[in-house]
Amino acid sequence: MSVSGNPIHRLPLNMPDHQPHSLSPCIGYCKLSDEEICAGCHRHIDEIIKWQQFSNRQKHMIIHQCALREKASS
Repeated sequence: MSVSGNPIHRLPLNMPDHQPHSLSPCIGYCKLSDEEICAGCHRHIDEIIKWQQFSNRQKHMIIHQCALREKASS
């Protein structure tokens, strides 16, 4: 499953940080590894739990890290 190939994983870079954003990188395949990383979206459990609290800028950074995690795991 490719995180980077799924359009939901691309948050607009120019979106104001204060504007609410409801997109989530979740693809509905939720299975945690021993390191507590989801096999579907490659977020850590803490990132999943706190997703709605993050700013858009933080979400974009997390999604970038998810792509790196996915690449490292393949």
